[in-house]
Amino acid sequence: MMLGTALMFIGFLNVLLSLGGGFEINVTPLVLYCAGLALWAHSVIEQPAVRYTVIAGAVVLGLAFYYYGEVHFWHKQVVFWTTVLLVSFFMFKSSKPK
Repeated sequence: MMLGTALMFIGFLNVLLSLGGGFEINVTPLVLYCAGLALWAHSVIEQPAVRYTVIAGAVVLGLAFYYYGEVHFWHKQVVFWTTVLLVSFFMFKSSKPK
């Protein structure tokens, strides 16, 4: 869980600074973010269908960014707002008592 969170944080920090500062980034932060998302989903999400859907989506997205080779402004916006929604969903989701 810690490795996935760290990779997501490193990738997201570059995307956030790029959005705030207006400079360009290459695909490496987004590939790191997608790899971190896949690792994080494998260790945190309990339902297998949701877990493997998130993992498959992250892998496909990372490979698509790597194949495309460049990052546009709207790519960074999508990653930013998806992260905001993901964090807010899991922050307010209550765990079931065991």
